[in-house]
Amino acid sequence: NFMAKSVTSRDLRPSELTLKDFAGIPYNPSNEINEYLQRLKSKFEEARRMREKPYSFLGDRSAEQYWRDSENRWLGNLPTSRKKPWQSRVVKPVTRNRCIGIIAHLLSALIEPQFFARKNGVNSTVLAQSLSDLGEIAKDLDRYTLKYLLTLVDAVTYGTAYIQKDYVRRKRTVKDIIKWDPITGETQYTPREITDFDGFLSSVISPFEVYLGDFFTFEMDKQPYLFRRTVVPYSIAKGEFGNYPDWKYIMPGNYENREDQDSKFSRPFNSADVTSTDVEILRYQCTADDEIAVVINGVLMTPIGSPIPYTHKDYNLVKVVFEPISPRCAIGKSAPDRLMGEQDVIDTLYRMIIDKTYLSLFPPLLSLGREKITSSIIEPGLVTPADTESDVRVPTGVANGVGNEVNILSFIEKSMDQSSIDREQLGVSATGERSATQVLEARAGAQKVLGLFAYMISFMLEDAGRLDAQNYLQFWSYLTDKFFEATDRTLRNGSTGSRIIKFAYKKFHPSSREILQMETASRKKGKNVEFIYLDPDEIRAFEISVRVKANPTERLNPAMEKALGIEFYDKFISNPFMEPEKLTRETVRLFKRNPDDVMKTAAQQQVGAAPQLGAPEGAQGSGGPPGAAPFSVPPSGNLTQQLQGMLQPKLKSLVTER
Repeated sequence: NFMAKSVTSRDLRPSELTLKDFAGIPYNPSNEINEYLQRLKSKFEEARRMREKPYSFLGDRSAEQYWRDSENRWLGNLPTSRKKPWQSRVVKPVTRNRCIGIIAHLLSALIEPQFFARKNGVNSTVLAQSLSDLGEIAKDLDRYTLKYLLTLVDAVTYGTAYIQKDYVRRKRTVKDIIKWDPITGETQYTPREITDFDGFLSSVISPFEVYLGDFFTFEMDKQPYLFRRTVVPYSIAKGEFGNYPDWKYIMPGNYENREDQDSKFSRPFNSADVTSTDVEILRYQCTADDEIAVVINGVLMTPIGSPIPYTHKDYNLVKVVFEPISPRCAIGKSAPDRLMGEQDVIDTLYRMIIDKTYLSLFPPLLSLGREKITSSIIEPGLVTPADTESDVRVPTGVANGVGNEVNILSFIEKSMDQSSIDREQLGVSATGERSATQVLEARAGAQKVLGLFAYMISFMLEDAGRLDAQNYLQFWSYLTDKFFEATDRTLRNGSTGSRIIKFAYKKFHPSSREILQMETASRKKGKNVEFIYLDPDEIRAFEISVRVKANPTERLNPAMEKALGIEFYDKFISNPFMEPEKLTRETVRLFKRNPDDVMKTAAQQQVGAAPQLGAPEGAQGSGGPPGAAPFSVPPSGNLTQQLQGMLQPKLKSLVTER
């Protein structure tokens, strides 16, 4: 169990820490444990070697270098100093804006898993619905939306994101105040243990913490083994593992330069980033051997051969990638790396434009003659006398200002639309007038990116949902003294209310009549509920599956639907094979209007009760006052032309309505 501990002032002064500040004692493991630790270390070193090796498909970079480079581009970190002090070091955050656009679009439509329960070829809709309800309860405790957002950020930024699924119970001791004197500050209190968290916790794991056993296997469930390595303060590690029997051997730091070289203290497997107040925690998993291990600063905390504590017997880490690099590569391609070429050109041009503008405003000067000219002569309105034989000139071409570079910069930014997100979807209006069809064509590349990423997310959610369902049955089904309430659910009678799930063995289940009486009594009290009773032994015999359907196609917004409708109307209204009146009615319905309210009746069309727009200038219709806007009502004419002239301008004026 994880127990949160506050950091003391001593923890904030690493230079003053010594061995006597801790309870650590020399670690002398048995030969069996020592051999086991050596095998684990050998596996970890192999996983680290594969991750630190450069690969051609990563641009001759290692995985860590690839992640660092993608991170710097996502953050828009400034480049190193230029050759000259006056040269600009700015970065235009085009990549970051495009990445935020991708994240926002996928976050706006959360993809939910769908549970299925089957036993002997028969589906159980009750158990499937109950698993969905339990998932909603667990997500509320876990702040699921935040975890989903952070997962998208990691996947887009690094190309790879991991989520760890655990059952966690956190406890800590608080002090209940009995008496407090605000003048002297004296207090009297009694300690009390509270539970901060008891449920299923999802943790977004940085790819820097995960070491895979096979760098060339994409599927997580086919990995031979994996490590998760974290470096945390000693006090935090003590809160989680302080009750383990071998915690007494744990000492913070890496001990590379200890004064006491004779004592056998353990040390981290990788001590490069371990400070004097930190410890290294290695969590090892191997599904083939059904084995886990926890090693802290080289000390084995778990017994040799400890099994995976979850009934699903899978890795508790699930993975999502932004874009697969290859079916034979374990990590994914990041969005910053995808946009790297255009971003580098944009940054170079952007800095050149600023530098050229700076030179044009404050050009360098060439002084010819005997008189000494200083930079102080560049001042508005200043008259500087000079010798008649002296001359000051500006080098040719320096003061010309910025020319076609801005157009080139805009062109390159537009080319990024097909590799990420169209600028209009980021709230940036396009320059020039484009039709709705052209806008959709410009979004085609972005839809491919979003569609592929959405499929990757759906696979991740299937893996995570399968782990969640098994965890619900493993840990919550034994809580027979607890009710689980899912609010805002559609009940069996079609109404909206709360569904209450109760785990109880069959002999303790109430009858159907008793359940109906309980629900009726609750409704009389003003609460609409539905009771579900599940037998813990029966539900574990079901085969649980999870399906997620990714929908990569973006739904058209109302404005785009109207624009496409107008284009369709303009293109086909004069086609002799089309029904003009039906086409007009369909177009009017796009604007949430009733065609009968705005269109002429057959009788009105015959008598010409309404004016026709677009008559020749100077024509005067009957009933109009002198000097009024010209219009005419011909007694007869082509009905299609009349409808087109009458309705087409009105439809175009409505295109901005929502």
